[in-house]
Amino acid sequence: MSIAADEGVRAEKERELKQQLRPEILVGLIERLERFLDPARCELRLSYVRLPTGRNVIYDSPKCRVKFSLLIDKREGDEIDIWYARSHVPNDVDLVMDWRGERCFAWHDIVVGPHWEFLEGSSAQEAAEHFRARVRWPLHAAFSATELGRTLKRADWSVAQEGYLWQQYGERLFSLFDVGQPAQWEELRSFLREYYELLPDHPFIWRNLEVWGIPPWNVC
Repeated sequence: MSIAADEGVRAEKERELKQQLRPEILVGLIERLERFLDPARCELRLSYVRLPTGRNVIYDSPKCRVKFSLLIDKREGDEIDIWYARSHVPNDVDLVMDWRGERCFAWHDIVVGPHWEFLEGSSAQEAAEHFRARVRWPLHAAFSATELGRTLKRADWSVAQEGYLWQQYGERLFSLFDVGQPAQWEELRSFLREYYELLPDHPFIWRNLEVWGIPPWNVC
């Protein structure tokens, strides 16, 4: 199948999935994503909707998967969580899966975790020093200073910040999860292990061991 034909199939599947969504999900989630992210521009197409609620959706590109989870809150305002995964991760995996005989984390929040440090080119030692000094992700401050960062709230803010991240990192972000580039993924795994071993009291270590039984550097 040619690239153009494959894109046509993906676009048609996206249209069919959108037709299954309730109006509040189309407005609260899909329209927000298209307004602030324009996923198709980054070759991301809606590929999965968790029914019946439709509040969890997955977009696929040739290089990675991106999951958006909508929490509708009419009192405080909606929230949207954003996670990235490699293409081998099944739709029904929420966070952890078995991969090649190992229990591992399959979906990744690159802003909460130290993945952004890796994208910034920090060494594990530098990232550990940043954590101790409570250095925040620099693009967070940069986005907060923009017009959208100053005016948007909650869900809109989160999605628009992700769009800013896509603009800044571009292919560097999506390629990190590309199964066709295993060497880069192994670099990330080594970085994460070294980073967390430099921070033995890091809350992610104890939380993940207690809840999931695996250390936070077990990523797949």
